Amino acid sequence: MKKIIIGGALCVLPLFSHAETKIITEVLIGKSSNDIYSLTESESAKKHYSSKQNTNSTGFRVGLNFTDYLTVELSKHKHGSSDNIATVIMPEQHGFLEHRFEAEIPIDIESIRFGVKGELELFDDFSVNGRFGLAHWNYTGSTPLKLSHPSSHYDIGKSGNAPYASLGFDYKLTKNLYVGLEYSLFKAKDKAEVTDLGVATHSYEHKVKDLLLVVGWKF
Repeated sequence: MKKIIIGGALCVLPLFSHAETKIITEVLIGKSSNDIYSLTESESAKKHYSSKQNTNSTGFRVGLNFTDYLTVELSKHKHGSSDNIATVIMPEQHGFLEHRFEAEIPIDIESIRFGVKGELELFDDFSVNGRFGLAHWNYTGSTPLKLSHPSSHYDIGKSGNAPYASLGFDYKLTKNLYVGLEYSLFKAKDKAEVTDLGVATHSYEHKVKDLLLVVGWKF
């Protein structure tokens, strides 16, 4: 799906030959709110984990501006790494005793987004905008599943797709340079049945909300 998103963006590049089309580049800097919930459930036990942490967020976006109101965009976002503490249980050699210890488990997520931006000018040099499209999310290490099932080894590097949306505003500083503020969100989630010592259902939801300063240039 990642290749499809990038391929879809490349398909619109020939439209740049249109005289009115402009290229836009944007740098994004801000914070991500990571709202995480993970659940592991079997016949004999149920364990869940939840946390909410803020991380640094950065991104880069390119777009094709066809009219004053519509832009097609492709962007790459790094939402930072949230450090979570989970309890790991290790049985002793003969299985009669258990050793418990706290482990720090980083959850690091990125996304590639392809979508459209619609904007409306309210005053001279000031406009509001909305975005929507498809986000391809990817965990560079463990997923939130690791927080409710620390002994798992099959959740590394998982990825998926989810819709995203955002609201924001832009203010023109010059004919080509502008700044703005943007609030966006998407949700990464997964569910599976896994057999290790028994059959268990594993699921998680990870809501990513970004508040970003936008610095853009219109060519």
